[in-house]
Amino acid sequence: MTSMFDADVRHRREATPWARVDVRRFIEDAALNGGRGMHEMGDAVTLTCRYRHAVSTRLWWTLEWTGEDGQRHVAESQDFNLLLWRAAELEMRARAKAVESS
Repeated sequence: MTSMFDADVRHRREATPWARVDVRRFIEDAALNGGRGMHEMGDAVTLTCRYRHAVSTRLWWTLEWTGEDGQRHVAESQDFNLLLWRAAELEMRARAKAVESS
């Protein structure tokens, strides 16, 4: 992730400090985005957690989904909450892009 992207993620988090990303709703929406494509069965939304020695938590989270713009997106982090905020920022950008192109 770029430092500008992470700055945008930080601003989104700080704008509403009591808010959280609803994981279930995000995944459900992302699954529906994948179903809008040409495939009869939509693209999967995948959440993985792997051991990674190089990070302090020893865990590496990855979330991959199809955004509202029809593109595949990937968010990654050693911190689960940061992963969700990064995914939220990517999806909000994808939605803005979808609105602009329509």
